[in-house]
Amino acid sequence: MEDILKVRDRLNEIGLVEGHQTSSITRHFDGETLSHLSLLDDAVKIITEDGKDVMRSDVMKKAMDLCRKRGIILMSHAEDHDMTPIDTYLSEDLMTIRNIHLAKKTGCRLHMAHVSTIDSMKAVIEAKKEGFPVTAEVTPHHIALDDSISNYRVNPPIRSKEHKAFLISCIKEGWVDMISTDHAPHSKEDKRKGSPGLTGLETAFMVSYTTLVKENHLPLPKLSELMSKNPASLLGLKHGLIQEGAWADLVLADLDREIEVKADSLVSKGKNTPFDGMRFFGQILLTIRKGNITFQEPTLSIAARQGAERIR
Repeated sequence: MEDILKVRDRLNEIGLVEGHQTSSITRHFDGETLSHLSLLDDAVKIITEDGKDVMRSDVMKKAMDLCRKRGIILMSHAEDHDMTPIDTYLSEDLMTIRNIHLAKKTGCRLHMAHVSTIDSMKAVIEAKKEGFPVTAEVTPHHIALDDSISNYRVNPPIRSKEHKAFLISCIKEGWVDMISTDHAPHSKEDKRKGSPGLTGLETAFMVSYTTLVKENHLPLPKLSELMSKNPASLLGLKHGLIQEGAWADLVLADLDREIEVKADSLVSKGKNTPFDGMRFFGQILLTIRKGNITFQEPTLSIAARQGAERIR
């Protein structure tokens, strides 16, 4: 809990974005110990094992029982680590099915992170149809890339064209609740050593907008829901809406401007991205958090800046 408070204080001190700190499911990711969960305060809304899964089913069930009693969401990185070296598709699918089944039995609110396969998405859809509180996200890189054009190391891996197309169809049909970056800003040295992950925050909107709206005709308001309103709703926050009483958290984007992604120009300390050299539409010009401008693109016009000041 001490580490959570430190991160929370630091987020508030910097004040650039809204941030909510999660806790690990097991203590120090040991796969067994749950005693720390009783120490969490009500501000902790999600627990997750981050880039791992809890291999022991009995431990996962106990964690879900605790989450149901406390009203905490359990976020799953679905992966059978014993199966991963053999078949990464089956690795994700087996644990997705297990975790959804445990959630059905316990009544726990389950959120499936970075769903990337057809069978895992089908399991989520089936649970939704049955009325269970299961939500799911996909990442920009899993809907923009496939393994014929990129072998960039992420976890879960970049999948085939068929899986990519199925995820996009599920987004359009309303089965996917949100788009999340799975942001992992590893250094160049970390990537050389094989660390999976990518720097996803700065490219998230442009990749999602180009892939879903420009290329697959998803309505722009639906993309806004996936990237803003729905994540806020999951956490019970007054964000993602433009209405009286909601936080004035707004983004101004030039939807017609095409940008070339340049890894070395990313603001993040991690410069690792599979999109280096690729071009997308949707340049972010301005962000406003709680009525305060926290970012503005240097080329932003005077008229746009004046308009932002009036919003404040």
